[in-house]
Amino acid sequence: MCQGIACPGEKNGVEFNEHFYVADLVVDNNKIIGVEGIDRRTTESQIVVSPQVVLATGGGLNFYQLSSNATSSTADGLAMALRVGAQLHNMEFVQYHPLGLAHNGIQFPEPVINAGAQLFNSNNERFMLTIDKQNAEQVSRDVLSIEIEKQRQNGQKVYIDFSHVPEEQKSTCAEAELIAKTYTSLALYKDRFEIAPSAHYLIGGILVNENCQVMTSNAVIEGLYAVGECASAGVHGANRLGGNSLVETLVFGRHAATQLKKLIWKTMSLRLITAQFQK
Repeated sequence: MCQGIACPGEKNGVEFNEHFYVADLVVDNNKIIGVEGIDRRTTESQIVVSPQVVLATGGGLNFYQLSSNATSSTADGLAMALRVGAQLHNMEFVQYHPLGLAHNGIQFPEPVINAGAQLFNSNNERFMLTIDKQNAEQVSRDVLSIEIEKQRQNGQKVYIDFSHVPEEQKSTCAEAELIAKTYTSLALYKDRFEIAPSAHYLIGGILVNENCQVMTSNAVIEGLYAVGECASAGVHGANRLGGNSLVETLVFGRHAATQLKKLIWKTMSLRLITAQFQK
């Protein structure tokens, strides 16, 4: 995905600095004037001056004990926004994925359940049959997460078993097989894997208005925008359907870019009119 963004960007003159780690926003009179960060190659502190900044830093749920997020995803964008007065909104709305590996949170994809994978507790009980006899494991991810955690709270370990997946469905489990090989020493169709709910997606985040501008409790922080998982645009309500995060990123990323484009053209037009008037 990053390569898909970077390649067209570079062709259109966009400069990428993957070694620059942004540590703070620079604000003057509630107006963004740039960012402060560190060049990881030289460890030198630098300030980049810019009248507009777009935060697209992700939700940052790696501060949870178990998370499916990248190790670098630690909510720095939210913290930077908070330090300059932004309002964090609906932070209690955290979506869990039910099929996280119990030792590191990396998740098996949900389609493995529809393919025939089953859940068992330490007593070898397929406990979801007592919750929903008709659907068993094929319930919503929230119900499944809650029931798995109930088992764990009662002293049980929970395992996912792929041995019941029929041959014609094994292609659905290709990603799961890769995860098993990468993060465990177990065989997908012979062994059981201990799982636990894993912090997966932050529904809340930095409060933004309809133009992706970051809000304080009663005003806009001029020049500061937020999009994607770090932003709380309100489109998911208190929960999120799978796949909607990508749509949100595309829609609001484009919308923020459109707003910035209008602002830049307006600024250029004003400068042109001013220059002509001065002549």
